Amino acid sequence: MDKIKFSLFDIFVYTIPGIVIMFGIYLLPVELKPGMESFIKSFGKLMAVQNLNTITLAILVAYLIGFTLHYFGYRYFYFITSRFWKKRFADKLKNKPHSEAKYVLVRHQSKDNFAYIDQWNTYRGMSFNLSLSFLIVGLQLSLMLILQGVFRMDWILLIAVLFLMSFITFKRSVIFHFWSLSTLEETFAMLNQSQEQPQEEPQKVLETDDQI
Repeated sequence: MDKIKFSLFDIFVYTIPGIVIMFGIYLLPVELKPGMESFIKSFGKLMAVQNLNTITLAILVAYLIGFTLHYFGYRYFYFITSRFWKKRFADKLKNKPHSEAKYVLVRHQSKDNFAYIDQWNTYRGMSFNLSLSFLIVGLQLSLMLILQGVFRMDWILLIAVLFLMSFITFKRSVIFHFWSLSTLEETFAMLNQSQEQPQEEPQKVLETDDQI
């Protein structure tokens, strides 16, 4: 059995957004009326008594949550972009059916550029997963405040920050997506141009009387 590798993709795209969702799950039974200061103290005491095994298990659970979240995050990304960035996506979406063939060609013939494409896609996945996780926790906190009848500025400020972070990370995911597509298209065009460029035919050596 091959050795399992925990890559940066797993950390950024799955684990970090999963930790945000776990934070939201931890908040579910919390009484919000005492305020954030009380919550932070109780959370600090909880973390102080954790051992390495518990932390490892928590990271594994966060990874599994993030892995599942990615399915919804991808659809969340395309649902929003197809409506609010429709014009900007129009030209790119026309070429979508041929993207897989382009990825294969670039991966085999331009490994350096493919590494950049893979990097942008990793950042894109992290960004839209974080955006969705911030949005979910923000909506959860808003609902908890309403149901508990609590009006505290510290929690309201946290909700505002979560919604702002959701918006910013989503905008970043759009930017990373276009960087990825632009690098793919430019590299593909460059490879096609190099293949279509006619090669110079070798000059024929004229036979002379001495060579006959």
